[in-house]
Amino acid sequence: MSDIQKALNSACQQIKLEQANISPEQFRDIFKQTEMKIIYNGDIKEKSSLGEKITAGIFMMMMLMGIVLGITYQFTAITGEKQLRITEIIVSAISSQTLIDGKILGLSLLSLALLVTYSLSSVVFVFISSIFGSGWAFPIVLTNPALIFLLFLFSINGFFLWNTFFSAISATINDPNTSTRGPMIMLPIIPVVFAFFVFKYPDSLAIKILSVFPLTSAPVISARLVLTQVPFIEIVLSLILLVLSTWYLRKAAGKIFSVSILMYGKEPSWKEIFRWFKESMK
Repeated sequence: MSDIQKALNSACQQIKLEQANISPEQFRDIFKQTEMKIIYNGDIKEKSSLGEKITAGIFMMMMLMGIVLGITYQFTAITGEKQLRITEIIVSAISSQTLIDGKILGLSLLSLALLVTYSLSSVVFVFISSIFGSGWAFPIVLTNPALIFLLFLFSINGFFLWNTFFSAISATINDPNTSTRGPMIMLPIIPVVFAFFVFKYPDSLAIKILSVFPLTSAPVISARLVLTQVPFIEIVLSLILLVLSTWYLRKAAGKIFSVSILMYGKEPSWKEIFRWFKESMK
């Protein structure tokens, strides 16, 4: 009965279509379901793809490697020179600020070179793998030159900030094997841990605050730039605060370095370090 009913309905529909002068194509077009397409405006970004999340994670880990490499060299060089009394000879020829500026600049550029090298190596690896049919492809977000520029701009400023901070801390350490300040070398891991929350809450208030806070801004806002649409004002504010913090830390590092590098026997207390920091701001 169902087959007969279907056949009769089809025959009746065909007769009525011919009487109404409607072709089967027009009939199908009338009852065709409407397709819906979501178009995002400039203030809202489409949900992050898996490739973008992987890209953000890899970039943050490379940034962490660059920071750890720079501060490790900074820590080793300054404490070693202090123990061997080499710094006393150097500061007799040049100012302490010049010496510390050279260390910060050199090690920050070394970290940036590491980041660029690993980034280019990753690009070449994905490109060659795609040729052999791996199916891997670059996220479309990485084809934006402005984004690439911003990522490396925040990276180099992040390297400057942490190398400046640890140059001051390293100068206050007499013996790295016994000093309680040695574990501070793990501090840069904290901002990267916060940055991983960007994957789930890229536009939350807490993440936006971390995006402009200087000690966490470099990795957090870099991840947001890849994963979501960051307002221009937040980018500018984050960059300005990062640069200003680095500049004032640089002056403080020069003051702390000039005083503490010649101190032996007893490490200066945090109270003394803070007093030197305030003096450097005058």
